[in-house]
Amino acid sequence: MIGLKRMPARSIRDFIRRKVFEKCEVEREALRYIMRNPEYPFEVRTLAKTKLEKLPTYAHPTGIHNRCLETGRGRGVFSAFKMARYPLRERILKNLVPGTKKASW
Repeated sequence: MIGLKRMPARSIRDFIRRKVFEKCEVEREALRYIMRNPEYPFEVRTLAKTKLEKLPTYAHPTGIHNRCLETGRGRGVFSAFKMARYPLRERILKNLVPGTKKASW
């Protein structure tokens, strides 16, 4: 939490979403299983559905997006490096990323 002061606001929001999702993931999956399983009685499935709706909105996995660790950019992020195009390119040209080199053909 110390490094949050230097992060852009969207990166902080994404960090919080990831923490909330991680906290609620097991409960969410269990409720979804109960809700979709026809072997359970209708009342139990509707109860699971209402509990699922009461979970925080940040608990949805669709709210999590890859962001650049250096700049906080949300587009053009290479998931293998967790960096955006240009900062990654600069690091590759300075030979700071092992196992990569500039491509020329």
